[in-house]
Amino acid sequence: MKKLNNTIKTNITTIIGVFLIISPFLDLFTSLGIHYNVNALTVGTILRGLFMLFMTYYSVFINKKNKKRNIIFLSLIFIYLILFLTQVALTDGSILYEIKVFFKTFYFLVLGVTISNIEKPVDIKYYIICFTTYLLLVFIPNILNIGFNSYEIAKVGQVGWFNSANEISTILSILTPILIVYLMTKKNKILSVLYLIIILITFFSIGTKVPILSLAIICGFYLLYSLYKLIRKKDTKKITFILTGLFIIIISTAILLPKTSFYKNIKIHLEYLEVDNIVEIFTDTELIDHFLLGSRLKLLSQNIKTYKESSTVEILLGIGAEHRQSEMDFFDIFINYGIIGFALIATILIILIIKQKPKYTANTKLSLLLAITIAFLSGHVLVSPAVSIFIPLLLFDKSMVK
Repeated sequence: MKKLNNTIKTNITTIIGVFLIISPFLDLFTSLGIHYNVNALTVGTILRGLFMLFMTYYSVFINKKNKKRNIIFLSLIFIYLILFLTQVALTDGSILYEIKVFFKTFYFLVLGVTISNIEKPVDIKYYIICFTTYLLLVFIPNILNIGFNSYEIAKVGQVGWFNSANEISTILSILTPILIVYLMTKKNKILSVLYLIIILITFFSIGTKVPILSLAIICGFYLLYSLYKLIRKKDTKKITFILTGLFIIIISTAILLPKTSFYKNIKIHLEYLEVDNIVEIFTDTELIDHFLLGSRLKLLSQNIKTYKESSTVEILLGIGAEHRQSEMDFFDIFINYGIIGFALIATILIILIIKQKPKYTANTKLSLLLAITIAFLSGHVLVSPAVSIFIPLLLFDKSMVK
């Protein structure tokens, strides 16, 4: 057993990297199971659950660093789970359903506790392979027009061979800055251009707002960052080159945009709202909510009302997830798990970050900004294990800090 533990300790970052590589295929199998009515949904859930248990075992029994702290944090999570499930049982809620949602929600926190103790960085090649696999499993089916639809009715767009457009869009979005770092180190212009073309086609073909918002943030970040550096160097030649390139991109986008799923969905949505001009949207708060956030604010206000009208115990421990989620992660977590559950998550994360004292790279900050923004606006980040696994990695993996 000691020999096995030593092997695990020596190869822990490789094990994490391999899990990242197989992650797209777990989501692929889950998606195929859903679309063809085969009960493959449990495959991804079981393997992700086993990975979480494995990482817990590593942080408690193999890596002795911060062992006491890890045990305290994990024990607090378990104690809260018992209290929460007791409250669910007393209010005649579905314990099995709540356990499933609890696992999805606290997945990133448990991994955060375990990954924060790993001193060696995960090789960036594993992130790139993971990103590329996700990208191609969307791009190829969409190009061949054999991908699954992003929406069940009305709107258009394809999400490759995956099931959730929001989850895949978020994964691709938050991993794009990491890809950019990799391409900058390789300095391969042909490879960079190829990736850029595939990313643009993929992001616009999905049809949702998340990838387009992410592209705007990413492009804006690197444009301002590059111009800032060049202005300081007073390199007018490169500044002119960048601005010229930006002008060409804007013109090209204006020409090609009407042919994309994203643009078609905007038109469909405006027609549904019986709005002739997009400017009219911003004259009415309900229209803004419906058009930009898919009525999430309306649903959130209903959930807040339900939460406020709950018992004191439910306000402290949460009302559970047996209601329609607003898909705004931070608010859903607070309502589902109450003041105690939300405070537990926030406190553990803050302590871990303070203890680590990480100095994040600009690209890591960008990925975290994208993750937080998407979690606030469209969800499926902190409560979806396929996505949330990247949060502790961005926060604590040594390859993400300076």
